[in-house]
Amino acid sequence: MTESNLNCNGAKGNVLIHYKGTLEELGAFLKNKLSLKDLDFETDMDPPHEIFAMGEALGFEYWLYNSNDQMGYNFRFSICTSNSEQEIFNTRMHDISQWLAKYLKEVCSLDVIVVNLGS
Repeated sequence: MTESNLNCNGAKGNVLIHYKGTLEELGAFLKNKLSLKDLDFETDMDPPHEIFAMGEALGFEYWLYNSNDQMGYNFRFSICTSNSEQEIFNTRMHDISQWLAKYLKEVCSLDVIVVNLGS
């Protein structure tokens, strides 16, 4: 393990999901397949006030959004270790997007790709 890896104290992941159904249906599907607690559905504070889902499990916060991405991937699923503000600010985060995509493909049989959000 390199010294830069030893200084990373958090983890994040971002994937795009192709799913035939609504945000609420995908949320229920992920809840069932990943044994998550109920997702909280809320609206963005900023216009256009889009609905998204969020929850917490095992020290991670996760979010599910509608996505307008090309190639038919209509949802984005993001995870981040809880209480990681300082790690995010100092760019000390492991990117586990590749693992997350593989995990969702294997456990949920979903069509998933990694997305790079540039942060």
